[in-house]
Amino acid sequence: LTTTLNTILISSSVSTNMSGVYTLTISSNGCTSPPATTYITVNSTPITPTVNPRLSVCEGDSLEISATDIPLGALYSWTKPDGSIANSKNIIIDHADSSISGAYTLIVYSNGCASPPASVYVMINSKPTVNVGNSLAVAQNSSQKLMATASGNSLIFNWTPSTYLDNDAILNPTVIHPNANITYRLTVTTLAGCIAYDDLTIFVPFNMPNTFTPNGDGIEDTWEIGGVANYPYCSVIIFNSWGALVYESTGYKQPWDGTLNGHDLAIGSYYYVIDPKDGG
Repeated sequence: LTTTLNTILISSSVSTNMSGVYTLTISSNGCTSPPATTYITVNSTPITPTVNPRLSVCEGDSLEISATDIPLGALYSWTKPDGSIANSKNIIIDHADSSISGAYTLIVYSNGCASPPASVYVMINSKPTVNVGNSLAVAQNSSQKLMATASGNSLIFNWTPSTYLDNDAILNPTVIHPNANITYRLTVTTLAGCIAYDDLTIFVPFNMPNTFTPNGDGIEDTWEIGGVANYPYCSVIIFNSWGALVYESTGYKQPWDGTLNGHDLAIGSYYYVIDPKDGG
């Protein structure tokens, strides 16, 4: 510090080593006043807070904007893109939309001193859309293309599970010869990481062949019922042409081989009743 008669001039470049006791005396006509003292404290300017300079969030998702390198006990002042001020430690966004995009600037205050500002830019990314359509019935010995639709830029597709599909990484795969009911989920992801999904169930209806040849040649030796695995509690009852019971089971884990009590039955027509036990 330097002095004149009535003014104290303060250096334009203050540093913490200038803290201390300052003494003033005044001399006039050979007389000197008693000294007057004051203690001046020069506080450190807080360092610039550390923030991620750029953040992105998908529409509808949540986001937390935070900073590090903050002095203990510091006060926060965030300036939002709309000019409003928030004094919370972090900015919490619960449901992102276009109105919250832009620059968020933080200044922290410690011991009355303000830090240089730090800014983070928040960008909102659009979510894709996806529609897999309604549930489908696909016979066990047939195939069907799934006609899903999706919109968005540079989309990545993933069907789960991949069972019975010819390709689980395209929008419209083909279900090939399903033998059990199955629910698929198509997840669509953008390059920015935004995700949408939709579910589709494939039902495999019963398929009862009207002929089988239990002659031991390894070809159609049992009466295979397509789709029966979807109904583990179904009842299967088979009669001969006179109405006598020749086969009965709950579920159909072991297909009928054309025998009764270990003996081959005669060639002819037999009649069946299948109850799925599902109210249908």
